Amino acid sequence: MLVRVTAPALGGRANDALCRLIAKRAGVGVRRVSILRGMRAREKVLRVEGLTSAELRRALGASGTTAAPGATAAPRRFRQN
Repeated sequence: MLVRVTAPALGGRANDALCRLIAKRAGVGVRRVSILRGMRAREKVLRVEGLTSAELRRALGASGTTAAPGATAAPRRFRQN
C-alpha cells in the first residue's frame, strides 16, 4: 500500500502524520497505531491494535490479496487531509 503525507521528514513529523492518517482511516485512536520497522526509512511496517487484518484492509479500502514476489500490484493511495 502506498501512502503519502505532506509533513516533512524532520523530527518524526512525517511518521506522526502517517500514524494519524492510518488511525483516522481505520477508526482507531492514534496511540493504537505504531511503527514497528522503518522509523527512518521510506518503507515502514505498522501495527494497528484492536483490528484484525481483514478489518484493517476493509477500513483502508485495500484488497485482501498480495502480489507474488517480483510482481507489481496497483498501490492504494491516500493523502493526508
